[in-house]
Amino acid sequence: MTNFEEQALTYLSRLAARPAVAFHEQGVAAVALDILAELEIARQIDDYGNIIAHRPGAAAAAAVPPLAFIAHLDHPGFEAVAATIVLATKKMHKSKVGGQPCRMSPGNRGTI
Repeated sequence: MTNFEEQALTYLSRLAARPAVAFHEQGVAAVALDILAELEIARQIDDYGNIIAHRPGAAAAAAVPPLAFIAHLDHPGFEAVAATIVLATKKMHKSKVGGQPCRMSPGNRGTI
């Protein structure tokens, strides 16, 4: 494995270690900002909470148009709040987290 691959896996591991459901991306955003700071890449957060990073190109690449990357920090999810086993029937009680509608049962709480 190359140093570049090891560095990329380290960054991905750090990002993936933080929960990131819709409207609760602050943890993964903080890690992304830390990584950008470590790489000395200019960054800011806009009025909507988006991270905008800017890395200037080399002078020789001045004729090359800019390139933008866009990515989500979140994913749909729910939080397991309890688990029960009754007569070998396993049930997990969940609570919706983020903006994804809970399709497994009506309302914000239910049983899987």
